[in-house]
Amino acid sequence: MRLSQLRLLLFLLLWACVGSQAQSTLNQQISGQVTDASGSVLPNAAITVTNQDTGLVRNTRTNGDGVYVVPDLPTGKYRVSAEAPAFARQIVDNNPLATNVSIVVNLKMQVGSQAEAVTIQADALVLETSTGELGFTVTGEQASELQLNGRNFPELLSLLPGVSTT
Repeated sequence: MRLSQLRLLLFLLLWACVGSQAQSTLNQQISGQVTDASGSVLPNAAITVTNQDTGLVRNTRTNGDGVYVVPDLPTGKYRVSAEAPAFARQIVDNNPLATNVSIVVNLKMQVGSQAEAVTIQADALVLETSTGELGFTVTGEQASELQLNGRNFPELLSLLPGVSTT
């Protein structure tokens, strides 16, 4: 009885260690600079980053150089908006954030009422330029359409570019 309890405890401890290693870290972030129409920086502008799929909202403010950073974001499509007194609210939609990618969304504010809003659709291709890391997200649709032998999840690695499964 004592040996089986020790084995159970060892198994649970090992399982907890493996489980904590499997948790994903959020290395994705959105950053940028807020300027006015003439190119002057706007310090202390209110920035709101919203995940368009889940509704997750993160708020921050620009620093003295008009720069903002919103770290630790899950992957998804984001709306970035900026507000400042005497300026129309600036909104940039459809900013795709993939695994291990940091994107830059610069906002140029137009003079106007805060009741006004300028909306921009961001459909540009995102390229990671700050680090040499690669990331890839396998969508649920891609995973369900694969013909995996017994749904063996390591076979999903074969979807990634540059990965050898040997």
